[in-house]
Amino acid sequence: MLALDAQDRARLTGVSDTPPGGEAVAMRIRQRDGRPTIGPNAFFFQEGTAERYEAARWGEFRVAPDGSALLTHLRDAELNRLGEQLR
Repeated sequence: MLALDAQDRARLTGVSDTPPGGEAVAMRIRQRDGRPTIGPNAFFFQEGTAERYEAARWGEFRVAPDGSALLTHLRDAELNRLGEQLR
């Protein structure tokens, strides 16, 4: 179970097999190499754009009702999205 803070960063609040109540979000946790993990183990980006993502410190996820997570963006320490083009 995850709870969002004032900056919309999720923090683990508990582990359960039942749906959360209130404002909590349930995210599926998997075992990978004997360790709990969420989301993907990789983030793919277009060749030649790696420098845009070097400052990544946070991941932004979309969580489905079944608890599966999709990494949608990487963010820097100040929570700015990385890799977005200004128009």
